[in-house]
Amino acid sequence: MIHTRFKADAPPRALVPFLKKAHYIEVKTFQSRQGLRDFLAGCFSYSPSWLTLLYALRGKLVPLLGLQGHGAPQFKKVAPQDVPFRKGQKLAFFTVQHAEGNLWISGVSDKHLTAYLAAEKEQEHIRMYTLIEYHHWTGRLYYFIIAPFHHLVINAMIRAGLRAQP
Repeated sequence: MIHTRFKADAPPRALVPFLKKAHYIEVKTFQSRQGLRDFLAGCFSYSPSWLTLLYALRGKLVPLLGLQGHGAPQFKKVAPQDVPFRKGQKLAFFTVQHAEGNLWISGVSDKHLTAYLAAEKEQEHIRMYTLIEYHHWTGRLYYFIIAPFHHLVINAMIRAGLRAQP
């Protein structure tokens, strides 16, 4: 079961600077015995055709807002050992901002906003954080438009991550 909260309980110290800059915070907590790399590999290996379609539609929307597109991510099977844990490395279109032990923080920036996706493993739970930092009014508009799709995508990624076997 996935629980959504909009405030984090005692966030990891390394995540605090990202939380302080965020204008939007979403935290999803769920039970899992998996390791963090196994979970993330499952999340980022998820590539149904409807997700590719959503990215294609996004590619048509962003130029209307004067934004650059990142294009559809190149979905491919990710092995747990291939999940990057060094700052500056990429996974899909996200760049690792910080990673150590049971915490992984990644981000993607554009002129309108910066979005961070973070995952934290804590005993028998995993927390998935979505943090949005708006840089321009178009960032708020953009996120308002995509928010319903974000929830579909992130929940589907979480379910795929939970199904992944070590």
